[in-house]
Amino acid sequence: MEKTDKVDDRHLNATVKTMSFGVVWFLLRYPFVFLSVAVFLPLMGEDHYGRYSFFMSVFLIWDVLTQIGNIQIFGRFLPERSGNRAAQAHMLHGMLYSNLLITFSVMGAALVFFGLFKPEGFSLQWLVILCLLLILGKLQGTLYAFLYGLNRIGLYAARETMRTVFTFVFVVVCYLLWGLNGALWGLVVNEFVLAVVAAWWTRDYLFTKPTDISLSEFRPLILFGIAFYMPTVLMTVLQRSGNVFVSQLTCSFEEVSFFDVANQFLMLTGMFLVLLMTALLPALTSLHVRGENRDVERWQRNVMGYCGVVICLAVNALFWIGGPVLSWWRPGAAEAIWLNALAVAPALVPMLIAQAGLNFALLEKKPRANAWAVFLGFIAMATVSVWLVPTLKSQGAVCGTVAGYSVVAVVFLAAYRKRLWNSLTSFFVAIAAGVLCVLPAVLIPQYLPQPVSWSSFPIIDSPWISFAMLVGTSAIYLMVLFALRIISIADLRLVISACRKSDKPE
Repeated sequence: MEKTDKVDDRHLNATVKTMSFGVVWFLLRYPFVFLSVAVFLPLMGEDHYGRYSFFMSVFLIWDVLTQIGNIQIFGRFLPERSGNRAAQAHMLHGMLYSNLLITFSVMGAALVFFGLFKPEGFSLQWLVILCLLLILGKLQGTLYAFLYGLNRIGLYAARETMRTVFTFVFVVVCYLLWGLNGALWGLVVNEFVLAVVAAWWTRDYLFTKPTDISLSEFRPLILFGIAFYMPTVLMTVLQRSGNVFVSQLTCSFEEVSFFDVANQFLMLTGMFLVLLMTALLPALTSLHVRGENRDVERWQRNVMGYCGVVICLAVNALFWIGGPVLSWWRPGAAEAIWLNALAVAPALVPMLIAQAGLNFALLEKKPRANAWAVFLGFIAMATVSVWLVPTLKSQGAVCGTVAGYSVVAVVFLAAYRKRLWNSLTSFFVAIAAGVLCVLPAVLIPQYLPQPVSWSSFPIIDSPWISFAMLVGTSAIYLMVLFALRIISIADLRLVISACRKSDKPE
């Protein structure tokens, strides 16, 4: 993250501060995310947790069909109404009206779909819960997007932290009181609470007297949002449809739970890293507009290098202590989950490459590459899943997930060639160093006083030896990275310095 002559101190500090605070907000969710993963499966058991995960995947897929790019619409057009509260309130009312119309249309399609196909395990009560979640989710989602457009980023970012905390509390309490259906009603309560909080924070705009709303007035905004958001819809389906393929092709919700927990490792690690790349986008936009493309590539290269480091450390931890932790947490399912998690972990590499490519697509305002990448990625994921899930079950969905992300990355690499490759050098070095540092240690179990067969689980019976191996291999890896100058103490000092400095002009 070295500063260049073209990037002044103010721009550098603002960028680093934005990324740092974004990471902090995201990290606040993680204790409750891990708590949810640790508690939900033992509390519910494999069958109920599989059914819960299946419902969540169905809900997320239908919910994404209601999306019209509210963040992009409010972020782009609301600032134009700055200083005119009446115009801002009118935009909020119009977008709420448009969003709810779209949501009711999607709900109608859902009713027809479930009436015709009657998916295995999806009851009438679940359909009612699904519809309520779609309505409440769209209401609060629009209000929080409005806060984003007002540049009240703190309130906007607080939503995900509140959602994670409330989900854990309501789902656990409602499951203990009323079982699986109670847990799903807990999700409805969660969305209702988020909607109430959002309504309070936007009350000065939301509860003003509405003016006449014309759909033709908001059609250009909606079309803008849809064009921008459609690839995100496909990406969400790619990320979340694995549970659906497993449930429908195996009729085993236990297998759904085996895949879902492994996929949670992928999503939690990957989404954290994607946040870093997303937070970088405003700075890249500023540099791109000024024609400083070398600095764009330099920023992406530095941040991608650190993303590669996190990937290697996360996978190293999964390899050495994932087995002991899972054996303690869920003995009967530990081996299946651990093997699935190890198999899906390579998808982190193409996932981050795809995000780097997406940044270039956004900078150049050319969504075509993104649309083709995600479309072909989903086709690959669905094809491999349909082919392998009937025989390999949850492992087939893992193969489909890795194939899907890989195709997305390949399309971006082909579309942006030199620019993207130049941004990935540090990333590839970090990944290669991780592989070279860990591979020799992988052979160590075979030379212990009491060798452990690779067919056994976990690889090393002693959790203390596993933890020692994790610490040792990670330390060696970090020392290699310091020697290669992929990471440095100067970068940490830069973050601290940027967060201390004021944003006020001198």
